[in-house]
Amino acid sequence: MATWLDTTFSSFDAAVSGFAHRLAEATGGALNTPMELISLLAWKGLCMFLVGLVLCLFAKTRKTGATAFLAVCFGALITNLIFKNAVARLRPFQASETYYAWWQYAGAVFEDEFSFPSGHTTSTTAAMTGLFLASDRKKYVWPALLLIPVIGFSRIYLTVHYPTDVIGGVVSGLCGAVLAYFAVRGIYALLTAHENNRFCAFCLRFDVVDLFRRKKPAGDAADNGAEKERQD
Repeated sequence: MATWLDTTFSSFDAAVSGFAHRLAEATGGALNTPMELISLLAWKGLCMFLVGLVLCLFAKTRKTGATAFLAVCFGALITNLIFKNAVARLRPFQASETYYAWWQYAGAVFEDEFSFPSGHTTSTTAAMTGLFLASDRKKYVWPALLLIPVIGFSRIYLTVHYPTDVIGGVVSGLCGAVLAYFAVRGIYALLTAHENNRFCAFCLRFDVVDLFRRKKPAGDAADNGAEKERQD
């Protein structure tokens, strides 16, 4: 399949990657470091995992966070267990002298795994789409979707992925997000149906904020009540 991708989409990949290289030349390489930092946001999907985990700490955002977290997990499984080794596509800088020169100009960021699909794009698409699907306030969340093309373009700019790798990552991420969305819906339906169970209630209602709320000791509460009665 790698050969088919390389031959069928060679013109498209070269055109988009060439545009990215011309942008690098036009800016004198000034975008190299910013692109590396942008790309780092999705390294191994760790930041995306972290977003999901943080949201899981709060009762109001737990469903959204769980969806984002599972979406990244599903996306990683689809990308790494199914496509990466099955397609076995070399990185652009490993397959062509032209791409190698572009890669060096963009900062020579090294990647040692197969190219298709883009794992960075997969995790970003999975997490951001999961947030969007599960959120009750989509008008506040949809700007997060803009991170997908930003991350994707950074990978093309750095010449560590072909544009078709990025498109493949978007598809993988979308699949992971949809799977996670329905999986979390099913889990929440099960938890709600057994809400009287202590474990289910904990999963639904636990909020990390409650750990930091200062509760008055029972003795202080009784003293305050007695003091109020004397004043009356």
